[in-house]
Amino acid sequence: MLLELNRLHRRTRPPGPLSRRRLGAIMVPNVGEVVALNRFLGRVVTGDMTLGLYKSPGTQVESDTLATYVPCTFTGYVTKPLVKTGWGVPATAGGAVSVPGVTSSTFGPSQQWVCGNTDAVNNVVTGATYVDTDSGILLASDKFATSRTLADTDTLTFTPRWEAD
Repeated sequence: MLLELNRLHRRTRPPGPLSRRRLGAIMVPNVGEVVALNRFLGRVVTGDMTLGLYKSPGTQVESDTLATYVPCTFTGYVTKPLVKTGWGVPATAGGAVSVPGVTSSTFGPSQQWVCGNTDAVNNVVTGATYVDTDSGILLASDKFATSRTLADTDTLTFTPRWEAD
């Protein structure tokens, strides 16, 4: 998809007007492009999504579907609803975490998962998926820069933030 979308979590910005640290990149697969375009054009009534975490694969490609991604299975894991009214009003530049020339929107509040088991194999989190609530179609996948392995009682905090630059 032509539009580049990026999610930044707990971003820190070093000095300099355009420098930023990307913790992950959102990829819109072919199956999600039609839904994304309909949303962009205002042709979708609900616009709600479900946020999920996945443990594999390690590579994103445009031919991905929701079946490509193996969801997390650690105790305490559930998908989270992202209703369209939870997203902030998109803004360009300004603010402590914004970069000039970049338009972004953040979903609030942050989403949290608490790991409830000690099986390290099942506790690996590679990224997140955004799924259209109405159709069940994968809208986007968000691969973390590094996978995270959660220990028992660890909390994963994730703040969905989409940027277009």
